[in-house]
Amino acid sequence: MLSLCGGATYSTDRVQIHDNWFEAEPIDGCASAIKIDDCDFVHIRNNLITGDFSSVAIDAAADSSSCKGFIITENYVYNLDTGFTIDLDDSATGFVANNHVFGGGASASNVDWGNCGCSQNYVTEAADVTAIVVPTTAQS
Repeated sequence: MLSLCGGATYSTDRVQIHDNWFEAEPIDGCASAIKIDDCDFVHIRNNLITGDFSSVAIDAAADSSSCKGFIITENYVYNLDTGFTIDLDDSATGFVANNHVFGGGASASNVDWGNCGCSQNYVTEAADVTAIVVPTTAQS
């Protein structure tokens, strides 16, 4: 639906994606709502993302996706598929806070925060249950 590609030729750094509703068809919708590749300082906040995303709803781990300075906060993400709901590259930096995530896979497998700081992100994979904070390991 929305694809940001960085690199030397096309610079899409410092993009703000906010106050949107991304909706995919409930069966075989689309691969991703937001795909980010090699972009820095992307802010994703206050969005509603729903539907069947065959890859991942917010995808920043595909291709050569080395991104720094993410701010991902106050989003509601619902992926009917069994894959990731939010997937950031292992080298991604920034912070991810106050998101509500529902996906078809196991809670811990629904999200990959990369190397970002995390706070109060609620994740669940089943109806009629309360979401848990992920990651579950607290700072000591």
